Amino acid sequence: MVTLTRLMTFFFLLLVVSCKKESTDVFVSSVDSADTVWVDNSTTDTKSDFQQLLDTLIPAAQKNEVSEIEKNQGLVFPNDIIVTLPPNTFTDASGQLAKGPATILLMYLSTRGDMLKNHISGVSDEDILKTLFAVKLFVYQNGKELRLAPGKAAEIFIGNSSPVSGYQLFTEKVVGNPVNWIPAQGGSFSIGSHNAKKGYVLLIPRLQWFLPGQVVNVEKTTSITASLPKIFTNANSKVYVLLDDRKGLMEMGQDKNQKAFYANKIPVSSRGTIVSISSVNNTYYLASEDVELKHKLHIKLTPRVVSLTELNSFISSLQ
Repeated sequence: MVTLTRLMTFFFLLLVVSCKKESTDVFVSSVDSADTVWVDNSTTDTKSDFQQLLDTLIPAAQKNEVSEIEKNQGLVFPNDIIVTLPPNTFTDASGQLAKGPATILLMYLSTRGDMLKNHISGVSDEDILKTLFAVKLFVYQNGKELRLAPGKAAEIFIGNSSPVSGYQLFTEKVVGNPVNWIPAQGGSFSIGSHNAKKGYVLLIPRLQWFLPGQVVNVEKTTSITASLPKIFTNANSKVYVLLDDRKGLMEMGQDKNQKAFYANKIPVSSRGTIVSISSVNNTYYLASEDVELKHKLHIKLTPRVVSLTELNSFISSLQ
């Protein structure tokens, strides 16, 4: 009888130890039931709580109201931005000239934190672009988005006391998730002035994202990978690479078979930061690690639980 009791006690203790070991893999009890299945080329919209997190992070656009959109407009926005719209510039979806009241919205992203919040990965054919900023103009009338008429262009002036040269204008080309950036056709980017102020001048022929960028050519590149504990998948997490030598942001790709994230064409021996953000069962997670990006480097990230305020504050700090 004593032997039987001791055996029962032994198996009970073994069970407790086993449970405790398993719990360390999932960090907190709130994610015990997390779905650990990786999916094909996830856009992350397969998980409503993660998509809600991404949508929550997006800052509000700057807004201007006009009474007669068909007339010449000179609109002043924060951050020393002036948008000039020639007369008879916009049409509706049917091609009819738009007239009357309209709402002008401007998204101006000047930091990598801003870009991350707006799901922008500054990459052109796997090259991490050195970027200045990203900008997009929206025009709405009666709740419907207007278009630039053929042959028309909007001008965006962004003040800067020390503008730098050597950048070209890129625009978005949706080829999957994330978006790929390609040289803009029909638009232009230059250093100029407005009312004696120095800055950048963009002529945009379409209402979509534009980004002044620069491809930084390097002789030797490598691939890196990153992994997270098993509860974090491509359906509830994103992982980013931020290189120290350029203001660029790269969302890492997803390898379903290896259950890892990856990035190619990384300059050998460059330095940077690897960041992951996750939302699992409405609990938010953040990991950040400064690394030297050596040849074939693999980074094991350990996310920690954070509040939405803490997560937003960290992302906002990424310059």
